[in-house]
Amino acid sequence: MCRAGPWLVCVLVCALCPASGRTRAAADSVAEIRAEALNRSRVMEWMRALTAAPRVTGSPALDDAARWAENQLKALGLANVHLERWPFERRWSVVGMTLEVVEPETLALAAIPQTWSPGTKGVEAGPLRAVRVTNKGTIAAESMGRMKGAFALVDGGDSLSADAQNRLQELLASEGVIATLERSIGPDAKVVYARTGHTPEQDGRQLLVPSLAVRQDDFQRLEQLVKKSSSVVIRGNVSVVDERGDPQAGLSVIADLVGSNSSLPPVLLGAHLDSVHAAQGATDNAAGCSILIEAMRAIATANAVTRRTIRIALWGGEEQGRRGSKAYLQAHGRELPAAYFNMDRGGGRITGMIIEGGDLAGEARRWAQRLFTDGVRTIESVATAGSDHVTFRDAGVPTFTFWQDMRSYASTHHSTGDTLAAVRDPDLRQAAVVVAIAAYLAAQ
Repeated sequence: MCRAGPWLVCVLVCALCPASGRTRAAADSVAEIRAEALNRSRVMEWMRALTAAPRVTGSPALDDAARWAENQLKALGLANVHLERWPFERRWSVVGMTLEVVEPETLALAAIPQTWSPGTKGVEAGPLRAVRVTNKGTIAAESMGRMKGAFALVDGGDSLSADAQNRLQELLASEGVIATLERSIGPDAKVVYARTGHTPEQDGRQLLVPSLAVRQDDFQRLEQLVKKSSSVVIRGNVSVVDERGDPQAGLSVIADLVGSNSSLPPVLLGAHLDSVHAAQGATDNAAGCSILIEAMRAIATANAVTRRTIRIALWGGEEQGRRGSKAYLQAHGRELPAAYFNMDRGGGRITGMIIEGGDLAGEARRWAQRLFTDGVRTIESVATAGSDHVTFRDAGVPTFTFWQDMRSYASTHHSTGDTLAAVRDPDLRQAAVVVAIAAYLAAQ
C-alpha cells in the first residue's frame, strides 16, 4: 500500500523538469489554478452555505448540508457525485434553550446542552443546589434528599470516569433534579465549550438528566450566589430532538474530477463536514470543506487535465471517532487512494506541509519549495493524530496535512465562538490555492 509513495515523488519531480513539454503544460495549469482560486474565488460563498446551522452527525442539519454539497458539486461539473450512507445510532440536535437566574436577581446565563443531553419538560424553575461530588461519582451526604425539583450546580463532574459519571447520573435522576449545571472547560473564558466525543452507545457514558455547560464567568457567579443565599432560583428550558433506530443516519459526500487514466487509484481530498452543536462549526470544519470544494472548482474551471482522478470526500462522524472515513475505507478497502490530503485545522493561512505514511519528505520539500510561492515555508515528516488522515495513514496510504495559522481555530473550535466571523476570506483563498496545486500535481 505504501508503493504509491515513490510514484507520487516521481510525478512531482518530473513535473518540474524544464526540458519537458508536459512540464510547461503543468506550469501553465498551475498558474491558471492559482489565478482562479485567488482572483475569482467562491470560497466565502461555500462558507456561508455550510454555516447555516450546527451539523451534528445524524442531525437534519448535517443531512441538509450534505445535500447542498451534493448539489453544488454536481453544478461544478464533478462526476460520480453521491452520498455514502453508513450506520449511526442517534439523530440528536438542539431545538432551543434558555437559562436564567430569576431570584434573588435576574441574570441571563450563557450555556449550552452537553452533547447527547436529554431535554427538560418544557420551561422549568427550581432552586439552585450546589452538589459536592466524589471521584467515585457519589454525592455528599448533605446534598442527598434536597435535590428534587432543583438545578444541581456540579463542579468536577467532567473529570469522572465513565462508571463514576454513570453512577452520578443515576443518583441525580433518582433525586429528581431538573438539570445539572457544569463549568465549561476550555481555554477561553468568554465562550462556552461543548463536551464532544463518542455517543453514549460508543463509550458507555449515559446522560439521564438534562446537562448544561455554563460559561466560566457565569458559573463562578452562580457559585457566589449559592454561597450567599439558599433561595437562588433558576429557570430554564432545553428542547432537543433525540431519535434512535435509523440504521443509516451517518453519511459522507463523495465526488470525482475524472482523470484520463481510470485504471490508476485516485488522489483523495478529505475534510469532515460534521461539527459540534455549540455554534456554526466555521473553523471546525466548514472551513476545511469550503477550501476543498474551492480547490476542486479551481482545478475544474482551469481545465487542468490530470492522469489520476481527484476525489473529494466530505466526511460525517469525525467528531465521534472518524466514523465516516472508517466506513469509506471499509467499503473501498481494495481501492486505496494513491495519496490522501486532509483539511481539519481551521481556516487560517497554510504555512507548512506534514507528510506521513511514506518516505516522501526530501522530494516533497523540493517540489513544494519550487511551486508553492503562496506562503508555505516548512515541509515536515512527523506523526500527528486527531483527524481522518489517521484512517488512511494507518492503512498504508501516504497522507498530507497542513500547518496553518491556528490562532482563530484554537480559541473557537468546539465552542460558541466558532462562527463565520472566525474566518477570513484572504486566508481561505490562500489555503485553497495551496491545496489545489498540491492535488493537481499529485494527480499527474
